[in-house]
Amino acid sequence: MILDKNSLPKNWNQTLNTVGCYLVCKDKFLMLQRVEHKSQPNLWQLPGGKIDKNETPLQAIQREVHEETGLYFPQEKFMFLDTVYARYEGEYDFTYHMFKVVLSEKPEVILSPNEHQKYNWVTSEESLLLPLLKDQGGAIMKVLHLL
Repeated sequence: MILDKNSLPKNWNQTLNTVGCYLVCKDKFLMLQRVEHKSQPNLWQLPGGKIDKNETPLQAIQREVHEETGLYFPQEKFMFLDTVYARYEGEYDFTYHMFKVVLSEKPEVILSPNEHQKYNWVTSEESLLLPLLKDQGGAIMKVLHLL
């Protein structure tokens, strides 16, 4: 469940701090499909992941994009969009710092075979039709106007 920053519940207990990035080319952005042996197998998500200890969200998204797609961008290419707050009832609370990088052409994507099995460039409408990682659809909806 996506929550509003100004109305987080009193029992909010952030256990995960994550990042995600819209790699945008024209009217499409990159989505990745998780491998079968990971949690939430075969679901689609943006490039991103957990922020490591002593890492800023910006450092984390630069690292995650490179690890998952083989693409390297200098930090100044990443534009911060918003922070999304989510609760997986009975499981955990997490923050999701969202960024975007605008591309003039689609680059060659080299997936990390331990993490993802496919990728696709999709419109926002197409992305919402994919089987998405839990709360990924809500996060996409929250920032559509910023893409």
